[in-house]
Amino acid sequence: MRFVDHEIQGLNPQRPIDMLKLVKLLCGWKLSPGDQALEPEVVEQLGFLKEVLRKGKLINHEQFNEILLMLNQHRITRHFFRFFFGPRRNADTVSLEQIKDGVQKFRGYAMLCYGNFRYAFTKLARLSKPRFDRAIENRCKLTPGQVRDTYRNRPRRIVRVRQIAKDKTWYIGYLSSSKRQIDFQTWLAIIYTLGYTTKHRILRWEEAQSWTEQCQRFHVSTRSEIASRFGPQTLRRVKGKVLLQSRRYTQEVLERAQRTRFDPSRWAPKLKDVFDFLESTRLDLKSTRSQGSRNTDVYLTWDYMDVYVATSMRERWEYEATHQFIEQVFRRNKKLRALKVRYFDPTQSYSANRIDKGLVEALMLNRVKCTLYLAQESETLGKDSELASTLAQGKPVIAYVPEIKDPRSHAKAIAKKPLDFVVKRWLQLEAEEIFTLPECLKELERNFRIRYKGKTSIKARGFLDHKNDLFIKLRRETSSRTFNLIGAEEAQIRARLGAQFAEMCEILAVAEKHYFDKRADTLQKAHPLAIQVNLTNGVANGVLVARNADQCAQLIYGLLTNNLTFHLVHNEGEGMTELIENITRCPYRVVTDDPKLTNSFWNFYLTGERIN
Repeated sequence: MRFVDHEIQGLNPQRPIDMLKLVKLLCGWKLSPGDQALEPEVVEQLGFLKEVLRKGKLINHEQFNEILLMLNQHRITRHFFRFFFGPRRNADTVSLEQIKDGVQKFRGYAMLCYGNFRYAFTKLARLSKPRFDRAIENRCKLTPGQVRDTYRNRPRRIVRVRQIAKDKTWYIGYLSSSKRQIDFQTWLAIIYTLGYTTKHRILRWEEAQSWTEQCQRFHVSTRSEIASRFGPQTLRRVKGKVLLQSRRYTQEVLERAQRTRFDPSRWAPKLKDVFDFLESTRLDLKSTRSQGSRNTDVYLTWDYMDVYVATSMRERWEYEATHQFIEQVFRRNKKLRALKVRYFDPTQSYSANRIDKGLVEALMLNRVKCTLYLAQESETLGKDSELASTLAQGKPVIAYVPEIKDPRSHAKAIAKKPLDFVVKRWLQLEAEEIFTLPECLKELERNFRIRYKGKTSIKARGFLDHKNDLFIKLRRETSSRTFNLIGAEEAQIRARLGAQFAEMCEILAVAEKHYFDKRADTLQKAHPLAIQVNLTNGVANGVLVARNADQCAQLIYGLLTNNLTFHLVHNEGEGMTELIENITRCPYRVVTDDPKLTNSFWNFYLTGERIN
């Protein structure tokens, strides 16, 4: 890790007043204001430093300790001196410039690992060499090259994850795959309305399906085996559950048949094609989930786990977008591939129930070195808790918030997504009041005036009314659909909407641009989860906000190999010192200036350990 402190770099260690500041910055004592510079103690200290600095530009460990003692500070060990101030080869002396660089290095390390300058100094200055080496090894002692080699020298994986294709990843979702079930109920409702089946046959069919699922759950072939292996009471309980579920399912089909939003006769010639499509999706769902379960077993057996990807995926487009992004970050990045980085990909893992899924994810969060958090269309409790859990363990979080630089090209990408995306996203942005954000509304109204230049009647209504009219028309069209997954209906709706659909996509693209910019700004400056305390040692950890896949890959590589640059910045307005990461310009660590809060916080957090 490299640390840069422009305040320290501006000091001249040959000047007594600046050397006094360096020592106080090293030891974690508050700098005296300028109007106190004539206090007797300060005058005496400056006189001593002036005499010492006159003797030369080199200083050794013993001499530096004499300076510390004269300034009423703790002495430091030789290994502390050598590590932070870097003596010249074959000589136990350093230049005054090296003292300045060493103070900069120490303060960066203190913020990174201790969150308190005074505590870091008093603790590290007295540690024996073995304990000192252990304390600094993970963060600073190993060079980026040495850390890189530890990853490259890892043994190869014996078992690998079998990749689930992007267009099939949505089958592993509990909620997104339910659309296939709804479409099958609609198909049953149509054939029931046309007289091709009866209520009794639907009920018996669903009972057979439910019994198959229960047998799979108990890992048996027949229902009689449930009784013989688990007892007749268990069989009675399962039977009651099957009957209740089958009756409920049949009732849902009948209620769907009574709805008037679809014309059964229109679908009569296409029933076989629809059934074949739904059957193929059923088989795909079964095989994909089987593959996802196997992949989960693989993740559970790996000796190493480096990165966890935190997402909230509900819809098909979310699974596909996440799969594509993960591929850009990990599989297409040569540096990360060379490190043999292992990561948990949620688009490749399936667990049969929510309890197992939660336990798997909790284990991965505990094992990984950092989390990649995807700030998607919406925030969820699960994803945000994973972010907080990672920070509470003292591990870094990279929050990816997409950056839309060209709304026109983004609009073309939106046009290729399902109509449900446009509807759902529009409603989300409306609820977030993004369309009426001053900067967003200004851009949308400018585009509106250009598009309808010369069309006075449309312009007279105003952009917001025009936008609402477009959305009402889209909702009217989408609500008339019979199926969710049958692509022919979507194509017909797009054709009927014509240029209006393209306009809606352009409006949505501009709104998404401003939404994600606002989201990134919130995470960087205002979100309550953006700074979390490590529950073990009290260090305040910040989120690194990245705006593209390349930045995410750079950050992961830098975090894993100790190869990032940080700037120490004292924020007078906020009353704190921040450790700003160079790529994202985000606060990665913070130390408050409040003396009362500092004293109370660390006295309670570091019970039994002395800070002063």
